[in-house]
Amino acid sequence: MYPASNELFVHDVTVLADMHQFAIGDTDICLRNLSFTVKLSPEGQNGHNNLTLDVDCFYPLDYPNDSPVVSVKCGNLTRDKHQEINKDLKEYITTLEKGELCMVNVLQWLQDCILKSTAKAPDTNNEDRKSAEG
Repeated sequence: MYPASNELFVHDVTVLADMHQFAIGDTDICLRNLSFTVKLSPEGQNGHNNLTLDVDCFYPLDYPNDSPVVSVKCGNLTRDKHQEINKDLKEYITTLEKGELCMVNVLQWLQDCILKSTAKAPDTNNEDRKSAEG
């Protein structure tokens, strides 16, 4: 439930104090945005045990009424796969209910998405070689 020390990185921790002051009513407005990175290591990765996603999250000042900006980076994925996942992620975020907290849903969607996209495809080259030999 709680992240390990290397799984959540807040880009500017002083923003947290500002947000706390806003939440308890000491100030009427919050002038700075929260941005953070979550390190996500999907479980059951079908042989991709060292796959770690860096999920960069940026909350607009009017979150959750405005959607967060979220992008994914991973050193083990191709540029095309990065573009595909980030495009699909952006589309997914647009389907979420405005005004609802959504990061848990986004992280779960990413975990499911990466598990599906990294599932090993059958090796058709071996089958082609076997049929050519036989």
